Amino acid sequence: MQLLNQEVDVHEIFKRVIEYFSQKHEIPDAYFRVVIKAKDPKLSIRWHQEQRSVTITLPNLVYLGRCLSHLWDLDLAHNDYFEEKVIFPEVAFSLDLSRNAVMKVATVKQFIMYLVVMGYTHLYLYLEDTYLVSSEPYHGYLRGSYSRNDLKEIIDYAAIFQIEVIPCIQTLAHLDQLLKWSSYDGVREDQSTLLVDEPKTYLTIEQWLRELRAIFTTRRIHLGLDEASGVGRGRYLQHHQYQPQAELIARHINKVVAICKKLDLEPEIWSDFLYHALDQRHLPGYYPVHAKINQALAAKLPKDIAYCYWDYGERTEANYQTRLQKHHLFGPHIHFASAAHIFGNIVPNYGKSWQSAAPGLAACQKEHIEQVMLTTWGDDGQETNHLLALPVMQMFAERCYQDEVDLSLGAKRFADCIQAGIFLKLWHLNHLNELPGVEPDNYWMANPSKLILWQDPLLGLFDKDLEQYQKEYKLDLTKYYLDQAQLFRTNERYSTTWCQVIEFYHCLAQVLADKSNLGLQLRQAYLKRDLAKLTELQTTTLPRLINLVVQLQQRHSQLWHQLYRANGWEVLESRYATLLSRLRTTINQIEQYQQGDHDSLWALREVRRPFEPGTPLVRLSVPNYRRIAFTGYN
Repeated sequence: MQLLNQEVDVHEIFKRVIEYFSQKHEIPDAYFRVVIKAKDPKLSIRWHQEQRSVTITLPNLVYLGRCLSHLWDLDLAHNDYFEEKVIFPEVAFSLDLSRNAVMKVATVKQFIMYLVVMGYTHLYLYLEDTYLVSSEPYHGYLRGSYSRNDLKEIIDYAAIFQIEVIPCIQTLAHLDQLLKWSSYDGVREDQSTLLVDEPKTYLTIEQWLRELRAIFTTRRIHLGLDEASGVGRGRYLQHHQYQPQAELIARHINKVVAICKKLDLEPEIWSDFLYHALDQRHLPGYYPVHAKINQALAAKLPKDIAYCYWDYGERTEANYQTRLQKHHLFGPHIHFASAAHIFGNIVPNYGKSWQSAAPGLAACQKEHIEQVMLTTWGDDGQETNHLLALPVMQMFAERCYQDEVDLSLGAKRFADCIQAGIFLKLWHLNHLNELPGVEPDNYWMANPSKLILWQDPLLGLFDKDLEQYQKEYKLDLTKYYLDQAQLFRTNERYSTTWCQVIEFYHCLAQVLADKSNLGLQLRQAYLKRDLAKLTELQTTTLPRLINLVVQLQQRHSQLWHQLYRANGWEVLESRYATLLSRLRTTINQIEQYQQGDHDSLWALREVRRPFEPGTPLVRLSVPNYRRIAFTGYN
């Protein structure tokens, strides 16, 4: 194998990508030549059988990894040729590094290699407060935050492959973890929002931007500004008269953009709050499709920044297209972001991820959107790790180069780029939430796995929902989850990490099998005064379940500490600790009951009610641990 090019940058990318693929595939012994045609938006790889040579043609070296990933599409017994088109000038990926799971630098670099071989061109690092600011000792305090050297190592590594790394921060809302410190009292509107029109706010933002400008090589920066519903409705009213949010947000944007210009930065923002605030019809939702945008106010918005329309749930291409067209009133630079649904749950929702991303990308192709992005949020503590986003990353990447993409192509390309034989098994994780009766692809994000796992065994907050579901669908959830557990078996072909992922979900399915009917069995035995059944639960079911939960926690901890810094794990560990403690308490309470203390199982007396009357389990989505695990103040 020999690369005929002399350019140092070509050699460096080629060497590292071939080294990555050599761990997964047999590399053909051939001559390789890379040809750059800057104005030709096509990627091609041609095999010359007689000369045993490969010619790769591309517009930019950022695509070299993707081109090499197509080596295994070629028939080496004959001359062969593969070609695809670059549909979007920029294919971006965002890592949420703020919801407790701060990736180790080595893990970020591992993801950069995934981006290289899939064909992504830009990486956004979502950093609410997880980067250190030299002048602010509480910025990123005890959060596992990145130092200057950490970020520079990431940036320099990505630069080898010509991937641009862009900071994505928050300059208005989503700052709960920062604003809890008293040193930020002077710039706090409410628990998560900065105080607009306050001079100290803009001095603080400038400090953040100066810090990032000194670290990142790019001039681009994402300023956030999404979901800022508290603007002008908290401490602002103690100092000013009420003002419409649309005016406040527009003024704030202009002030922050002015700071960016001062520092020679090129800003981008999320567009949801603007879209909603400028809607003259005041329709509900982030992006009402029938909104009437106030063109006079839109005309006052800065035109030299990018506005990113994010949408993680729309299913209709025409609605996407309508919203994108309305965005053109904001300015000429419009971006689009979809999401891998790994947030708010312990199981990924691949169905909804692709159900919403595919029509979004189709609309963006028709509207000639310059950048499309896949995000990976970690709401509610990042219970699902980022590796579970990879199947959606692959599908998303394929649609940025192919007009037609399905799961068979996704599985084939995942085998080329990541790991053979596992794509469809990972996709089947959907079925831990997508029970019989759940709408295909789980649009409503039903999450029975999370509800069953974390609900209190004695309070049974979701027991009525579980009971009604099993009666209606004539299905035993214990048997259902035991069957699912048998499907999640490791394979000797899998890497150690993928074995750990599959073993985690095998164990989770076993826990769900034991726990799905535990509360119902406890209450039924208590009401019937069935001491034999209570003894069985106390001596057999609960000890077995405790053992399984301990195994689940160990597997979860192993994966976490392999991928992330230690900070943040304490949140998930406390959830397991609470669950284990309550299971042990249940054993003790049964014992006390059997000894004559009839108040020990008092909680089982209360009639069980549906969590949300009118919303059946097949549509019930509760992505917040505290609402699931507790009924009292917490």
